Amino acid sequence: MAASKPRTSDASARHLPPALRVVVLAMFAAVGILLRQVAIPTSLPFVTLTPGFTMPLLTGVALGPIEGLACGLIVGISGGLTEPALLPVLGNIALGLSTGIPSLVRRRLRYPLWASLCVMSGSFFGGFLPTFSVEALVFLVHPIAATAAAVADGLQGMVWAIVAVVVDKAAVQPSLQRVVGYGESDSGKRQVEA
Repeated sequence: MAASKPRTSDASARHLPPALRVVVLAMFAAVGILLRQVAIPTSLPFVTLTPGFTMPLLTGVALGPIEGLACGLIVGISGGLTEPALLPVLGNIALGLSTGIPSLVRRRLRYPLWASLCVMSGSFFGGFLPTFSVEALVFLVHPIAATAAAVADGLQGMVWAIVAVVVDKAAVQPSLQRVVGYGESDSGKRQVEA
């Protein structure tokens, strides 16, 4: 009798019913639009501090890259209503993809490694890279100012990615588990194959 690989306590989005995936995506996008309205301006070009980063990151973590992209697009469009649209749209799409792609291998990795990948990816690919690219290449901001703005968005992406990973583990996955029996049993013990 060999012990099977333990199932992780997090759910796999591909096992979620499609209707529930759409409902969760819509709820996350709506909350993201509301959070995006809380924007603290900075002296850096085109950078605002906002908890709106959290929802595309959380959607990528909980549901995967496609849903993360969709949530990022919706939240980005709402942000583009109050500032030049290119950066919020591309930035929020990158946020959703940055945590969604590591979520594709979520079940194959130990939780600390997977969570670290989400945080690093959210920081670099979701925060730093889109801000630097758009500011330096499109808006032609001086490279030093673009780098400073990108570092600020990278740090912001890291903070909100940590929040997204914690909220996913503490609230989203247990809720999905209760609603549809999705994920691991409460015991969390290794299952033995016969």
